[in-house]
Amino acid sequence: MGVNNKVRIEKLVSKLEDNSISEKELKEFMALVQDPSYDGYLDKIMKQRMSTFLNAEKKVRRFNFKRWSMVAASIVLLGLTLYYFQSSPPDQIIYQTAHGETKKVVLPDHSEITLNANSKLIWLEDETSNSRDVMLEGEAYCEVFHDESRPFHIRLSDVTITVLGTTFNVNSRGNESQVYLKSGSVNVQNNHQSNNRVLLVEGESAYFDVENREVVKTTDQRYINQAKWVEGLLVFKNVPFKEILQSLEDIYGFTIRLEDSSLAMRPMDFALPYSDWEITSAALELAMGGRIERDDKGYELKLD
Repeated sequence: MGVNNKVRIEKLVSKLEDNSISEKELKEFMALVQDPSYDGYLDKIMKQRMSTFLNAEKKVRRFNFKRWSMVAASIVLLGLTLYYFQSSPPDQIIYQTAHGETKKVVLPDHSEITLNANSKLIWLEDETSNSRDVMLEGEAYCEVFHDESRPFHIRLSDVTITVLGTTFNVNSRGNESQVYLKSGSVNVQNNHQSNNRVLLVEGESAYFDVENREVVKTTDQRYINQAKWVEGLLVFKNVPFKEILQSLEDIYGFTIRLEDSSLAMRPMDFALPYSDWEITSAALELAMGGRIERDDKGYELKLD
C-alpha cells in the first residue's frame, strides 16, 4: 500500500467523521477502499480511533459524554462503511500480468487495454455512475472507447487521467506517473493540488515531478520511446544506464547489478527486442560487449 494513499484515506476518514466530505472526495474514498490491497485498513483505523479516545479519557480521569457521543457516532459510521464494503463488495474486474508477460484485454465499455509486465488494472463497475473508473499499478497502453456521456478516469497514486476516447501510454511504477498521448486529448489532474492540471494533445506527454509535487507537460522523446514496448521494442535514447536496468527489473522481476558501478549514470542508447528474458538479455550482452551471469542475488552484468 502506498504511503500517500494511506495518508489520503486517513484524511478522508476525518472528513467523513465531521461531515465535511464532498461528493467528489466520497467517490475517491470509495474507490480507494475498494482496492483489494487496502483490505483491513479501514478496520485498523476504527480500532486506532477508539483506542486513542479511551487512552485520553483515562489520562484526564473523567468521562466526556458529548465527546464520547461524537466518537461513537464516527465509529458507527466507519463500521457501517466497512460492513458495506466487506459484506457487499462492489463489482470489479481485476486484470493482472506476471513478470515477463503482456496481455491485451477488452473492458466492459469496449475499451482495449494492453497491460505491460508486472501490472494490475482494476475496473470499478458501477452502471449508475456518470463516469468509467479504473485504477492502475504498472504500465498500460490504452485505446479508450469514445463515450461523451461517460468520461474515462484512470487513477494513479499521484495523478488522475480523464479522457473521452483516445490512445495513450500510461506508466505508474514506484514514484513514477507518466502519460504519453498518441491521439486525441487527455486531462491530467494532480491528486494533491486541485489547481494543478494539464491538457495534453497529440504527441505531448506529462509526468509527476515528485520533488515539486506537480504535473509537468513535456515533449521529451523518451516518453514516446517508452510506449514502443507495445510494438515489441524496448527503446532507450540518452537514458542513464541504471534507469534502463530498473525498467528491465520492473518487467522481468530480476535484480540486475553492474560489476562496474561507474556505468550507472552513463547515458545509453538501446533498442532491445521485448521478448522473453533469454532473448532480451542476449541482445543486451551483444550491445554491451559483455556477459550477464546469474547468482543467488539475481544477475550481474560484466564487461569483457
